[in-house]
Amino acid sequence: MECFSVYIFVKYGRCFKGGVRRNAEKQLLATLSPEDLALHQLVIDIRDKYIVHSVNDLELHKVRVWLNSEERGRKINNVNIESHYLAGPEPQLFERLKHLINKLLVWIDAEKKREEEKLIELVGKRYNLNDLYSRKAESPDEIDYSRVVQPRRNP
Repeated sequence: MECFSVYIFVKYGRCFKGGVRRNAEKQLLATLSPEDLALHQLVIDIRDKYIVHSVNDLELHKVRVWLNSEERGRKINNVNIESHYLAGPEPQLFERLKHLINKLLVWIDAEKKREEEKLIELVGKRYNLNDLYSRKAESPDEIDYSRVVQPRRNP
C-alpha cells in the first residue's frame, strides 16, 4: 500500500513541477473549480513536504532501550529504533484525487487530439504520401540499462 501511495503523489506532482509545458498547466488548472484547485494544491503540498522530503511531522523515530525486569536482575537487554510513520493518506483522499484526475484527463485528451491534428497537418504539408509510404518502418530503440548507473547530465 505504501509504495502505491507514494507513487501516486510522485507521479501526479511531476506533471506540475516545471518543464516546458507551463502554459498548458495554467490552461489545465483554469478548468478546475475552487474545490478541485484546493485538492490539487493539497496533493502537491503533501508530495513536497511528506513524500519528496520524507523526514517530517508524519514520521516519529525513537531510540528504545529494553530493560530486564527488576526481579530478573537489572540489565539492558537491547537497544533499537522504533519508527512510526504514515504509510498513506486515508481512502477518501484517494477517491477525491481519482475524481480530480478524471477531470484533468478530459482536458488532456482534448488537448492531445488538438496536437495530433496539428501534427498531421504539419507532416502533410512537409511530405507527400508517396515519400511517407516509401520509407522503411523503424523499430523502437531498445532500452540501454547500462546507462542507469551513469549520473544525469544537467540540461
